[in-house]
Amino acid sequence: MRSTRVASYFKGFPVFAASFLSAVTVSTALNAAVDGKKTALVPHRATYILSLGEASGRSGIVAIKGRMAYEITGGDCDGYTTNLRIVTQFTDNDAKVSVTDVRTSAWESGDGSVFRFSSSHFLNNTKTQTTQGTAKAGVEGKQGTYVLEKPAKKKAKMPLNSLFPTIHLTKLIDRARSGENVFEAPLFDGGDGGKVYQTTSFIGRAKAPATNKLDGKIDDKARKIVEGLKSWPVNISYFDGKTGGEETPVFEFSFDLYENGIASKIFIDYGDFSMKGKLNSLEILEGPGC
Repeated sequence: MRSTRVASYFKGFPVFAASFLSAVTVSTALNAAVDGKKTALVPHRATYILSLGEASGRSGIVAIKGRMAYEITGGDCDGYTTNLRIVTQFTDNDAKVSVTDVRTSAWESGDGSVFRFSSSHFLNNTKTQTTQGTAKAGVEGKQGTYVLEKPAKKKAKMPLNSLFPTIHLTKLIDRARSGENVFEAPLFDGGDGGKVYQTTSFIGRAKAPATNKLDGKIDDKARKIVEGLKSWPVNISYFDGKTGGEETPVFEFSFDLYENGIASKIFIDYGDFSMKGKLNSLEILEGPGC
């Protein structure tokens, strides 16, 4: 498998990165969906270990190993700042090794109305893509807009009701708490030249508290908080256009989502190959107190 093929697989990787950011940053307010209070986010730091799930002969991939490092700070008052770095090493069937390095930073207002984003891609230590821009959500039935500064100047409208990553997963966890099984919405993460993906999320049966244990080097405080909550198996499919019919998703992202938003048992399916992500460490950080 040539390096260019690895790069092509990860052309849309910022979408996964943003989804991952969202998946691990949702509410700590346990009754938000029931009592109508706004969902709040918990600041924390987490790392995940990546490995190969399955790979077809077409992919040319025989081994994957990697690591994700993630951190969220801030709060509803001043918005949330998220930083994520994903370094992944691929080995092909000719024993050739390629290394991808994806770095993303984002700020999203507490109400999900404004989103600033920046990402950089490296392949074998060479920068291959930089994306930077700002987006604003639509109001009163109007379309939202985004402005890209990099890789090229661009201004465009988003589909009606498009969501940014954090508010998308906030709404997803609210629906899980209320017993809903499906959530569909367009998602804009700022990656891949401003593409908006249609997402369909399937929410499985809730798992009772203390029945879904965490692996990894989890500090006592974080383990006590997370394992005392119920969780849901979630699968999110990402589509290039409108969902429906026989359309095949660009990729699928599955994970166990705890009631405070922590994600474990991650699985990413790109069709030709898949990756597993295991929670390795988790630390709950102090919030701003607003």
